[in-house]
Amino acid sequence: MGGFLGAAFRSFSGRILGAASALVAAYSVTSNLSISDSGLFFLSLGFAIFFAHLLTLGLDNFVLKKCAIFLNERSYSEFLSTVLVSVLACTAGSLLIFLILHASNWVVTYKYMNYLLLIFPAGIALALLGIVAHSLHASGFVFTGAITNTSLHYILFSIFVWLFSPSNVNEVVVLFSMACYATLLMQIAVALFLYSIKGIQLTQWKNVQFSKVDYQEVYRTALPLWMIIIAQQLNMWGAQFISSVYVAEADLALLAIAMRIALLVPMVLVAVNMVVSPTFASLYHRGELEKTEEVLARSLKLLAIVCSLIFLVMILFGSYVLGIFGEQYIAAASLLSILVCGQLVNGLTGPCGKLLLMSGHEKEVRNTTIIVTIIGLSLALVLVAKYGVYGAAISTALTIATQNIAIAYIVKHRLGINLLKIYSRFFRLTA
Repeated sequence: MGGFLGAAFRSFSGRILGAASALVAAYSVTSNLSISDSGLFFLSLGFAIFFAHLLTLGLDNFVLKKCAIFLNERSYSEFLSTVLVSVLACTAGSLLIFLILHASNWVVTYKYMNYLLLIFPAGIALALLGIVAHSLHASGFVFTGAITNTSLHYILFSIFVWLFSPSNVNEVVVLFSMACYATLLMQIAVALFLYSIKGIQLTQWKNVQFSKVDYQEVYRTALPLWMIIIAQQLNMWGAQFISSVYVAEADLALLAIAMRIALLVPMVLVAVNMVVSPTFASLYHRGELEKTEEVLARSLKLLAIVCSLIFLVMILFGSYVLGIFGEQYIAAASLLSILVCGQLVNGLTGPCGKLLLMSGHEKEVRNTTIIVTIIGLSLALVLVAKYGVYGAAISTALTIATQNIAIAYIVKHRLGINLLKIYSRFFRLTA
């Protein structure tokens, strides 16, 4: 299967496996730990995911954008330089942030700081996985990139849990870190092989010259992307982090499970993003805006169908899905219903955010996302203090929905692409 649908299917298949692996990993944790200890691990995992995006320094999307262009132009040395500079910057930045975080432990009073520090190394590995995976996406290996970035570490983690039967949260966190680094080594080996398929031979690595990298462009592009990523991750996980101050650990587990299952709704969006982002970058670079809109329209049609179906399944049968993790988790059904509403809006607005990032409108996305994040976190502080995890779910859903509607408006304002008109054409065609 070739073309857009073929690439989307391969990417979606990778995301399906990734989501399934994450749920299996969650099941392995809930089967070995109490609901309170599970809540602590899921909180730690939320920090790891947040750190993973923080530590990329915005370079993952930069790699996706520039590597797609360099590969299309057969500029192999520039391709390799972009990947290597990004990996080295991520590693150096991670070590610096870890030292700052460790030093802040002396002055910051947070009862879960020890778990935060313990999970940090896993966040570094996940960040590096993301950068290398984005280079694979840019090269057209969307399935391999998705597998190595979203599922393999969860698969290894589940195997480790099964083999070692950990009895406490610290042991589980260590096993998760081990799985992440084992996956990173495997991903690097696979990436080197796949690079060679694209014509990037080992002998060409000697042509890499860091002095030829346009570091001003890296800074101008990556910094807004980094700020966007941090804001988006705070929109996703901020309410959960705030909840850890106000609610019991068992309630944190309910919220965490509901959040992870709700992410099934826009799962296909993540897959589509990886397929269309290099295309957006190449088409816009060549000034082919009409073709760019056609790619977006095909994406929205696929997303509207799949996301709506998953949304209905979660609303109607969410309690049954939650029951897989244990009867005590069925209580999260209401949380799940709230969260999937926000994720449905995320799915229906499609890859608009990626379109803006790939077309050089990082600053508009940055400013909008930061404003939404400030409002969302403020709302979360109020609602969580008053309604606990239900307030966290409501604020998260509202923030995600608002962010994506705002992004869709920017697409219309800056690129002249109206999502409502695209959807109206779909309805006319099906009428």
